[in-house]
Amino acid sequence: MGMKPGFKQTDMGMLPDDWNLIPLRDILSTPPKYGINAPAVDFDDTLPRYIRITDISDDGRFIQDKPVSVNHALAENYRVKQNDILLARTGASVGKSYIHKDGKRSPVYAGFLIKVSVNASKASADYVANFFRTGFYWSWVRITSQRSGQPGINGQEYGSLFLPLPPLPEQQAIAAALSDVDALIAAQEALLAKKRAIKQGAMQDLLTGRKRLPGFEGEWEEKRLGDIAFIDQDNLSAGTNRDFTFYYVSLEDVERGKLLSTSEISFGNSSPRARRVVQASDILFSTVRPNLQSHLLWDYTLSPIIASTGFSVIRCHKCYVPHFVYQSIYSKSVSNQIDALLTGSNYPAISSNEVKKLRLLIPPYPEQQAIAVILSDMDAEIEALEAQVRKTQVLKQGMMQELLTGRIRLVPVPEEVA
Repeated sequence: MGMKPGFKQTDMGMLPDDWNLIPLRDILSTPPKYGINAPAVDFDDTLPRYIRITDISDDGRFIQDKPVSVNHALAENYRVKQNDILLARTGASVGKSYIHKDGKRSPVYAGFLIKVSVNASKASADYVANFFRTGFYWSWVRITSQRSGQPGINGQEYGSLFLPLPPLPEQQAIAAALSDVDALIAAQEALLAKKRAIKQGAMQDLLTGRKRLPGFEGEWEEKRLGDIAFIDQDNLSAGTNRDFTFYYVSLEDVERGKLLSTSEISFGNSSPRARRVVQASDILFSTVRPNLQSHLLWDYTLSPIIASTGFSVIRCHKCYVPHFVYQSIYSKSVSNQIDALLTGSNYPAISSNEVKKLRLLIPPYPEQQAIAVILSDMDAEIEALEAQVRKTQVLKQGMMQELLTGRIRLVPVPEEVA
């Protein structure tokens, strides 16, 4: 199979003939610069905003919900300006990146970060920032950072990183196309956040009786979970047939209402924690780090199901709606009870007996059903939006793979290359 016309073989694979592999240092206006070695202080409007390695998310965003400041005589020498890129240089976060796009604010960057400033006459900062999201970049990070027990990449090593660079107009066109997708993702995530906030408000109203649905009357009663449901009623014994095969749900398989995976295994090869028998409409209540709310309502067709003893399995009595009880365990009231149980504890876990004592507000059965339908419909809408975000993120990854390798060109190809 011959080489594709207009392409050449490089260390990054096939690239267009008019593209070049250029080390990062050759497209910077100044050498990579380390951040200031100074502690964070409480946020103060009169002091510079501080950005640390922990303030950058895995997807390259500046996390600003818990702002801090820095108070140091040399802080002004470490300002981040428009289109500067910060790179994490050490620890488990090595390789993370953030491009600063806020022209009104110039935070000071901390010592575990390295700043690179792209020379706008040589390259597009947005194009370079997108390269720092590619699989090739992360492969380079893994290889380069493992030179000692503590992962790290220094400024000289970052400067030696080779990037595939098309002509500047094409870099700008690629960056603009990817920016459009980023804007779509941001809009989808904003809508998702709004829907989640609406649901939280609805839970606060509907699960406390503060707001009654039209047509419903009758008193609400406070009940202990152990009075309205069986807790850990069915468990496999040590004498279970070793050949008995089941689907196992571990704590790691569940994340806040979502089943991430299961493993099919025989009892003889299973973990000693594989004991809880799960039936349809059972609730898996995570008793380990319950404040993370990694609970699950079992409405899947897989069978038989055995869950970890890290869960308490809640099986509602007939007069109580499982979907309502499931929604209630996410309520502020239950969260406060769990926080009180964990206060002063050396290990973030609660027992089955403590699960039984959790208190819920329970309306008459028909109102339980109606509330459960409303909140479940909201969950379905949120899940659909989450799927849209994931789909768009996958679309962007595919675009990056094509655009940053020249497989798809956004500008006319020069005649000598075509």
